[in-house]
Amino acid sequence: MDIKTENIISYAGRDVYNKGLRYHKQKKVRLTNVELDHFEAVVKGAYNYTVNAELVGGKIYGSCTCPY
Repeated sequence: MDIKTENIISYAGRDVYNKGLRYHKQKKVRLTNVELDHFEAVVKGAYNYTVNAELVGGKIYGSCTCPY
């Protein structure tokens, strides 16, 4: 999957991106499915949240069960 940092920040905003980066560095992100055009992960925050992202035509579409 070729998702660039700029794509994520454009979609989610810098604050959410930075929070996700902190969780990643703290090893709180577990990828559960990775394919060429999408991925799924579980993020351990206050609860376990499911994150999905898909790259379509250079744009990111995603969802999360988190409060953001």
